[in-house]
Amino acid sequence: MSSLAIISPGVQSLVQDLGRPGLASMGVPRGGAADGLSLRCGNALLGNPVDAPAIEMAMLGIEATFDAPTTWCLAGAPSHATLVDAGGTSRSVPRWTAVPARAGDRLIVKAIRPGLRSYLCFAGGVRVPPCMGSASTLLSCAMGGFEGRALRVGDVLDINAAPPVVAPQASASLVEWLDATLRPGILRVVAAPDGQGPCRDALHALLDVPLRVSGHSNRVGVRLEPPVAIVEAIRGAAGGRVASIGMAHGAIELTPGGEPIILGVDHPTTGGYQVIACVIAADLPALGQLSPGDVVRLNLVDRHQAWQAHRALRAMLSKELAIP
Repeated sequence: MSSLAIISPGVQSLVQDLGRPGLASMGVPRGGAADGLSLRCGNALLGNPVDAPAIEMAMLGIEATFDAPTTWCLAGAPSHATLVDAGGTSRSVPRWTAVPARAGDRLIVKAIRPGLRSYLCFAGGVRVPPCMGSASTLLSCAMGGFEGRALRVGDVLDINAAPPVVAPQASASLVEWLDATLRPGILRVVAAPDGQGPCRDALHALLDVPLRVSGHSNRVGVRLEPPVAIVEAIRGAAGGRVASIGMAHGAIELTPGGEPIILGVDHPTTGGYQVIACVIAADLPALGQLSPGDVVRLNLVDRHQAWQAHRALRAMLSKELAIP
């Protein structure tokens, strides 16, 4: 077993896996990595189970030191990462590549852009006590992960022992596909099954127009800022609050003020605003990479197209990384 000592934790660094499915009836969201695709791919490159716990970094990466030989991989949005050895020699390290570190090596991950989140995966995964079957951090309940909170200066994380990895690296075609998948500029959505009248009109008013990501977005929800004219046109179109119903990751709620909110991985399991559409499963990783100030457009597709996109994503992962 090895460990990682945190020198600087970045803006918000959390231990995450693929979350807690099946607990919504108990009021517990699935949670987990906001960009589950990157976590799965990073783990696969290291020979880990795809749901092995890793560190999710947002906006700014971490600075940390290894106390023993460890193999790790940086996945997700681009960032400038360097590994500095005990003698002070530094080298840049690429994404999507298994990298060996020696005892005393210091890892520095700087600003993450374009995109929002990068994942630091380790051969063997981060070792934390499971909570309700998962290592994922749920900040709203202060549960899971590392003491139910974001990492801080001085924290030391244990890394599970794992056999050495023979330097696997993502193919150029996979890297190109991942970059296009995570930063498409467009989110495909399907209309809510009961979206009629004003709700349907509000959805169509939001399609194919520039929607800016608000700085008030977080893992619970991505808030979008439509052009003023559209906000005025759809304000109150969904009828304000409705009877509480079950919510899903990617559901698009419309507030009475005409501001759409796309529910993120830590979304509440029930909600009281009208749902007008839902982001398709194949585009949820891109939702997790939306950064404040980004501009995105919504594109309406039908359920058959949504299934085709999901099958295409799974086929790519199976072909390139043998992920079922």
